[in-house]
Amino acid sequence: MLLVIIATMTRTIAIALSKGGVGKTTTAVNLAAGLAAQERRVLLIDTDTQGQAARSLGIRPKSGLYDLASGTAPGEVLEEARDNLYLLAGGESIARLKREFGQAEYNIERQLDELLTPLAPYFNYILIDNAPGWDTLAVNVLFAAREVLCPVTMETLGVQGLLDYQQRMERIGAAQLRYVLPTMKDVRRGQTGEFESQLRERFGAQFCEPIRVDVKVSEAPAFGQTIFEYAPSSRGSADYTRLVERILADEQEEDAVN
Repeated sequence: MLLVIIATMTRTIAIALSKGGVGKTTTAVNLAAGLAAQERRVLLIDTDTQGQAARSLGIRPKSGLYDLASGTAPGEVLEEARDNLYLLAGGESIARLKREFGQAEYNIERQLDELLTPLAPYFNYILIDNAPGWDTLAVNVLFAAREVLCPVTMETLGVQGLLDYQQRMERIGAAQLRYVLPTMKDVRRGQTGEFESQLRERFGAQFCEPIRVDVKVSEAPAFGQTIFEYAPSSRGSADYTRLVERILADEQEEDAVN
């Protein structure tokens, strides 16, 4: 694969939260696809052993992030998933990558950053889909990213998970929490409005308009499609389009963020 330098500045955004089941991969895949559709060249990186990003895009990569770390050339490990959208896959080999990062003799927390820095000029956006939990690789993601988007479910455990994660981020002093994205908004649940109000008040400009519950969003990965492909007229498609527009609107502020 031939890579062409296109960017003088690249936004590296981690989609991250220690808690599972909040829609991180769904958000990472659909945000990446939405940005790519707007003529931005996007690299999506999956750091999870489950490798769900590839399945959600309907591809079966033969290599991925671990192979890049092992010395394979970028052009041989990046999968072109859609026009303008490339994937650096996760999968079972991520477990080995975590062990190797943990055994590094120096700059343990910057191993991923060192891997990705040479790739930045080839992309407008690098999106990192972070696995649940808090380990060496999760910390590496925060040092590799410049911004963090935290999906959060509007329930007690979801909000508490977000607040705990924010505290951990602040303690290590790496990437900046830029976006808080409520997911799976269901107005039929009595406390949804209360949690949404609390998040809006606490996070202010960091708060993103919620992604509503939509069965189409849940169905799309089974067909290897993004929500824009599977159900372009759905409310899920509308909500993720709004998120893409929010991210693009903030491009001019990137100098201030970094």
